[in-house]
Amino acid sequence: MPKAIAKMTVSFSMVSIPVTVYAATGRHTVPLHQVHAVDGGRIRQKRVCELDGAEVPFEEVARGYETPDGRMRWRRRCRRG
Repeated sequence: MPKAIAKMTVSFSMVSIPVTVYAATGRHTVPLHQVHAVDGGRIRQKRVCELDGAEVPFEEVARGYETPDGRMRWRRRCRRG
């Protein structure tokens, strides 16, 4: 049974009605994927380096930004969270 969010009493004159409030919805996730509309094949996104054209594994991806003079700055390690 779901956990009650609130328990209260509604009173009208000499009549008291106990009321318990429950969440109306739960968490529902539907996994959606990008697919090719013609044949239903999954669309994958690859991480490719602009300089050498090689695919980059996730462990080698860092966050960076471009400076006003066009150079790229980045951190060696990314903290998650």
